[in-house]
Amino acid sequence: RNRNTVAWRVANGLKRKYVLLLTATPVHNHLEELFNLITLVAPGQLHTAKSFRREHLSRGEKLNPRDPAKLKALVGEVMVRNRRATCGIPFTRRYARTLQVSLGAEEASLYEEVSALVRGHFVSGKPFHRMALQTLQMGLGSSGVAAAGTLEKMAAAQGLEEGLRQLLLSLAARARCIRGGAKEQALLDLLGGTPEPEKAIVFTAFRATLESILAALQARGIPAIAFHGGMSLREKAASLERFERE
Repeated sequence: RNRNTVAWRVANGLKRKYVLLLTATPVHNHLEELFNLITLVAPGQLHTAKSFRREHLSRGEKLNPRDPAKLKALVGEVMVRNRRATCGIPFTRRYARTLQVSLGAEEASLYEEVSALVRGHFVSGKPFHRMALQTLQMGLGSSGVAAAGTLEKMAAAQGLEEGLRQLLLSLAARARCIRGGAKEQALLDLLGGTPEPEKAIVFTAFRATLESILAALQARGIPAIAFHGGMSLREKAASLERFERE
């Protein structure tokens, strides 16, 4: 989506007669992302970046075009958009339920201190990149062990002020000491509280959280298998087969 990236320049430089792009979410934050994608498929379809901004974007407005109908017609000549409702795919009816989980005193204290650290460095982006801070905050919301890994990586950065390094290491040590946090306990209660054994899929973005959950389930005698990007194709296939069979 970003024509300033190496990936966009590589795609744009391909010698090709035809090109087909498939994407689930073409635009995240700016209509210029749409311009960049369309330019890869059909150069000149939306003219130049400068004329695109002048003709279709209002000043200060990134998401809503000045002339939706005209832009839709131009884009429609080279892009097919399928929505879920128009694909005729029957989906299982979903019943959503949110479980409220209260953190224990130790977890809550760690959460507040790490969050304060993130806020304090996020605006300046120094000495940590904002992506690292975002990853830390997300890991903190996942589990203590997930946050610990990021804290340790940040502490290993070159040229870090020693006081800050020691703070990161101290927070990491505290995070690793938190076993069976409130969310993990709520999960165990949920899985162990069903009158009839049921299959369940538990999603998490962090491998450390996954490994912690697996260990907790095994300790409870609840059969569990892993499925993650670090596994080989053969290992993934074996996990899927076991899940279907057992």
